Order: sequence, then C-alpha cells, then structure tokens
Amino acid sequence: MQSPLKEESKKLLAGILLMLSLVAWNTGGDRSSGRLLRRTIPAPSLAGNLISTPARQPLIVYLPPSYHGSDRDYPVIYYLPGFTTDVHEMIDGTFQGLNIQTDMDDLLAAGRIAEMIFVVANGRNFLGGSFYVNSPVTGNWEDFIARDVVQFIDRTYRTRPRSDSRGIAGSSMGGFGAIHLAMRHPDVFGAVYSLSPGLFDENGLNDQGMFGSTETIKRYLEKQSEFDALPRVDALKAFKAFIAELYGTPSSTHLSLAFSYAYGAAFSPAPGRGVPYIDYPYTLCDTGLQCHERARQNYIRGFGGLFEKVQRYRDNLLKLNGLRIDIGVNDPYGWIVRGSRYLSRRLKAERISHRLQEHKGGHEDRLRDRVENHMLPFFSRVLAGHAITHRPNSRDTATPPGMDHSTGGRSIGPVPDSGRPGHDDTHIPCVRYCHASHTSV
Repeated sequence: MQSPLKEESKKLLAGILLMLSLVAWNTGGDRSSGRLLRRTIPAPSLAGNLISTPARQPLIVYLPPSYHGSDRDYPVIYYLPGFTTDVHEMIDGTFQGLNIQTDMDDLLAAGRIAEMIFVVANGRNFLGGSFYVNSPVTGNWEDFIARDVVQFIDRTYRTRPRSDSRGIAGSSMGGFGAIHLAMRHPDVFGAVYSLSPGLFDENGLNDQGMFGSTETIKRYLEKQSEFDALPRVDALKAFKAFIAELYGTPSSTHLSLAFSYAYGAAFSPAPGRGVPYIDYPYTLCDTGLQCHERARQNYIRGFGGLFEKVQRYRDNLLKLNGLRIDIGVNDPYGWIVRGSRYLSRRLKAERISHRLQEHKGGHEDRLRDRVENHMLPFFSRVLAGHAITHRPNSRDTATPPGMDHSTGGRSIGPVPDSGRPGHDDTHIPCVRYCHASHTSV
C-alpha cells in the first residue's frame, strides 16, 4: 500500500505532465500536421465578364502546424496552377503524388523550411485557363489574384501584410502568370518562382504552333460563322458546348483549337464583337485566308513582347527580392525553353538580378521535386529574410558576388514542337493571300 504522500506526488506529477502536453499541443510542439482549408471566396474583379465566369472562386489554404496555437504572423506563398489544372490537383497527388499539405508538413518536420501559409488560387475557366491577365471577355484575373485573393487572405488569416513577406509562384500558364503579376505588382509580391512558364522568344508564336494548321484556322472561322448566326445568349451556350466537346474528345487538333480560344479571349479580346469576343488574326476571303497584323500582334505580345516588357517594368523587377525561372531542358514544348532563356538574356541585359535554373526533366513531369526541393526552400529563405545560399549546378547562370539571386504533364498548347525553324513547321505566315481590295483590319 502506497503512502498518502507518494499517492499525492504521483497525482501532482500526472497533472504536471498533462499540463505540459496541453501546452505543447497548443503551440504545435507535438503536432506535426498543418491544416488544409478548401474555401470559396468572392471574386468582385471577375464581375461583368462576357462569358459568365462565376464571381466566386475556389481557393486552397494551408495553415502551418503552429498557426492555431500561437499569435504569430506568417509569410504567404501564392501558387498559380497551369492550363486546365484545378486547384485540387495540388493536393490530390496528380503531379507525381504532390500534396501540398503533406509535403509542407514533411519539410517542416525535417527542418528544411520555415512555417508559411500556402495558397493555391484558381485560374481555370471553361476555356481551360485565364492566363491570370485582365480581359473584358474572361474577367480581370490579374486583379482577382493581386487584389481579391491577397486581401481576402490578409483579412482572414494572420499574415505579414507586406510585399517582402509574399511570394508568387506557378507552373506553365501559372509560371507565366507569376512573372506577369510580379513584374506589374512589386508592391504586392516581393519574390517569384516560375516553373516551366509560357514565354515566347522572338519567334515563339510560330514555334508554338497555334496557327500551324490551315485546317485549325478554317475550323475556327467556320464555327465563328455559326455563332454569328445565333442570338448572343444562344451563341454563348453553343460556344460552351463546343469547347466541352473539344476537351471531351481530345486530339492535337481539338486541343490546339481549344487553347487558341482561351489564349485569344485573354490576350486579344474584342468585347464589341459577337461570341467568342476574340479579335482573331485570320479571316476568310474569296481566294483563301487573310492575316490581320494588328490582331496577330496581340497574340505575339501575350506570352511574348519580352524585350519591351522587361524595359517597361525594369524598375519594378529591380524591387524584387528573388526571381527564379525553373525549366526542364527536355520540355516537349521547346518554345518554353527558348522563351525562358530569352527572358533571362533580356533580364541580364537590363542588369536585373535573377537565376535561370535548368534541369533534365520535361514540362511538369518533375513538378513535385521542383516544388519540394527548390521552390519551397527558396521562399523559406527569401520570405524569412535570410541570405540565400545556393550551389549552382552546371546549367545555372552564375551568381554575381553579393547578390541573393543570380543573373543570368500539363498541356499548354497544341502539340510539342521539335525545334527551331527547320522542323516541320506549317505555320501560316501573316501575309495577304486575298486580293488587294480586301481591307486588312
């Protein structure tokens, strides 16, 4: 039989251990899992678009393990998915088993990254993608990300509401969007990590192949005639059904056509015209096709126009605390590799600090590895304010001394190309095929 004193001591010890365990749980000390939230948020920036894009959009939010047991504020990573990619594909294992919640938890448990909030924002519409730009046709997606999403996150969660504690990233279409938003909003985003971004060099539109087939162009124009013959409400319904049909019976021709609709609605909008409200570069005339240079320039400047963009936004780009471009040299969309290298050359020419990282993968076939082992550690260092330590591999552009960044699976288009001119490129050049009396727009 134990003495009353010993029994009381055991009760006291048990009480102390219980209190310690509760303290540890509340501070995240013995809880290794963050919390994943699926939200639907207001998107006022998308209101009034011409294709009925909803003014409420899905959002994925990861909160780190200590969030609910502390009063700390946290830096935030905003991630933009690629063309046709749903926000939930960043947590359901679609990309080599990638799950942002478990990956963040594992990296935190291993001490490889600091605690951060991670947000996956939507950029998908029924066309396949918005490209994260403002368009009177598809809606103001740039404003949705830079304003609606960021303000919602700052208002709802404990963040550090300043640019040096916000990073923006994305892959493919989202990689383009990350660069686009960072160069235009350095007051909102202080660092960018762009994976396999949709970028054009001087010949990028030709290489991408959007207009590489006379059949695809004529199919577009034939459908345009059908839509023009309908009342606008019926035309929009028919257009949506047609896009669903293209994605429902995928082929290189169908995907090329679907992509061209999405790209045109984003970068060459024509709200004053009929459905699908696109200023298309080609029209039919008596003797064949006619190309309209002004509209074609809209398509070039979408993913391209990098020479002018870098010059125009040079001061903004110089404000960034980190800029990474991450590409696979075996990307089947070779124009992405060439476009990324071209951007790097233009940044270097303007003395804008950055790093171009190249690896042996393809388009998004190593997305999980690049996110886990490169993107997340990058943001952990930059957003936490620590100096970046990086050992460049043989394909990285060299880092100037004292600089914290250096100089130097999903479809994003119709079909992979096979190289520079010299490959089988049937692109229809922008020259007049019709008689001279046909006036170009």
